[in-house]
Amino acid sequence: MLRKKKVKNHYPILVSLVFFIYISATAFILIFSASIGSVLASEKNLIGSLPYVTTLDVQDDFVKIDVDNTRLYYGPLVLVNNYYNCKFDGEELQTVLEKRSSFKYGASDYNVKVNRVVMENLDRMLSDFYNVTGKDNLYVVSGYRSKSLQAELYSEDAAKKAAENADGYKEELVAVPGYSEHQTGYAVDFSVIEEDGTMRELDNDGEYGWLLNNCTKYGFILRYPKDKVKETHIGYETWHYRYVGVPHAAYIMQNKLCLEEYIELLRKHTLSNPIHMTDGSMANWTVYYVPAQSGDKTSMRVPRASEYQICGNNCDGFIIAVKTA
Repeated sequence: MLRKKKVKNHYPILVSLVFFIYISATAFILIFSASIGSVLASEKNLIGSLPYVTTLDVQDDFVKIDVDNTRLYYGPLVLVNNYYNCKFDGEELQTVLEKRSSFKYGASDYNVKVNRVVMENLDRMLSDFYNVTGKDNLYVVSGYRSKSLQAELYSEDAAKKAAENADGYKEELVAVPGYSEHQTGYAVDFSVIEEDGTMRELDNDGEYGWLLNNCTKYGFILRYPKDKVKETHIGYETWHYRYVGVPHAAYIMQNKLCLEEYIELLRKHTLSNPIHMTDGSMANWTVYYVPAQSGDKTSMRVPRASEYQICGNNCDGFIIAVKTA
């Protein structure tokens, strides 16, 4: 008698195998999705933080206005040096010791004054310097100087050089009266008070280097760099900072320019060929130059709806900065 062969039922095994593959695949997909999702999210944040430029249409987005030519000599971008004298004697001046928000920094006395906009940004910068370094011994020793005070300082410096018989002296540290940017109220000199009470000039070394590395966020530049004596005709001053405003400060320092070079560069960039730049807060700007016209006013195009600034350069034209994003 033939014995019947027992056939095994593989269906449960197949079901189990399929179920196992399904669970494994699902787990893999979930893990992969979570992983790639975080990467994509990271890349999205990175991409979103990159600067972009909004191109404004000259015909549709701009309107024509007339600007009084007296404004040529005012604003944070006025160039004052041995060739261009200051046409005003300070404006909207505020006393540093009266307007500072805290005792995290000091000033020589109540005669130290700066422009209102400079004071606002100076206070933020020096307060942040303290918050980062814990040092409260940074002092503003000089801000606005009248033409008469500059004349006194210049005479004292000339007498000192004569006494020392300083022949061949080329790098001027004291500007000719009327040709000092301290007269604008946009320049400041810093010193450090040591523990023994002595005062020394700011050298931007060590923790004090924070100022040099971060000043552009607040609209300041180191006005007289070591490698720009030929352009500025002023010796290297580690302590002398100048407020030029945002976004100009970032562009000047990033491109290793002095103010003289920046003003010259902008003459090549009119509205048809502007410079696009990004400030320290990642805001984007379009900057262009408008040459001053003869007569009482200069006609220029400015944005119809966007935020913009107009500054005279104290030489031959106006600089317009448009915030595009």
